[in-house]
Amino acid sequence: METLISQLQEHINYVILSFFIVLLALLKDVLIKICKKIKLNKELDIEKITQKDTFINEILSEIRIKSDAARCYILKFHNGDYYSNGTPIVKFSMTHESCSLGISHYVDHTQNYLLSSYSGINDLLKSNKDIIITSKMKECNFKGYLQEKNTLALFSFPIRSHKNSGNVIAIFCIEWCSPSKINNINKNSIIEIKEKYAGILQNLVNKHQ
Repeated sequence: METLISQLQEHINYVILSFFIVLLALLKDVLIKICKKIKLNKELDIEKITQKDTFINEILSEIRIKSDAARCYILKFHNGDYYSNGTPIVKFSMTHESCSLGISHYVDHTQNYLLSSYSGINDLLKSNKDIIITSKMKECNFKGYLQEKNTLALFSFPIRSHKNSGNVIAIFCIEWCSPSKINNINKNSIIEIKEKYAGILQNLVNKHQ
């Protein structure tokens, strides 16, 4: 009797072990499929982001050529850390940039700047119909930032959020770095460029978030 029970127990153990082996094999296949799907989704997301970045850069290059400018770029506002009272620390970073031949790129060097340290940026929101001459700007850190890039003239307009009550989420800028260029800026042409591309850039930047 004990031998029969022992044999039965061994048989049951064998069945249980076989069940777990089969279950592990199935789980392995499922996990492999899930990992492949996650990897594929990440690759698709990266591809979508890359396509959007490429399209934005193409638009910036098109605007730069049409405006005969040295540099076009987007400064985007974002939160960094928080002050002790819970107030968010607002920063800005350059997310996209197009430069003409011989003009230095600043996209890698303009990341996570404190907005409070560059108060002159706020003036851009009030002057989005005018060409700003850098030398005529009031003294501020942002003026120094422009002079460091040899920016002699600037035109900008705000990019607003589709979701947060139209709050400004970024600024688009066109810069000229040559005296001969700023003497020949066609203001009417620049306004036309703004009317044509402002909506396009706003949609692209909102989708890029």
